[in-house]
Amino acid sequence: MSMNDTQKKISFLLTKGIVNNIDDATIKADYVAIHHNKSLQDIAKQLIEELYDADMIKQNRVNYKSVANDIKDDGIYYEIDNDVYEYLG
Repeated sequence: MSMNDTQKKISFLLTKGIVNNIDDATIKADYVAIHHNKSLQDIAKQLIEELYDADMIKQNRVNYKSVANDIKDDGIYYEIDNDVYEYLG
């Protein structure tokens, strides 16, 4: 039996220690976005493309893997299985 997105969000909040109990997890589940079938590198590329034009990206030879590591360290994005969880709380 697979979990639905709300259950995944609650599980994520609890296992990552963002909340301490099921009640808080249920309330804060709305602050979690799940990017299905994405990697941190995909998210990094998407963020860069939203912020900069193609010429700027090409000129600076953006290293998406490095950007992915940076956003991982920020504690907002978490890569779990084949999805990326974004905590907006």
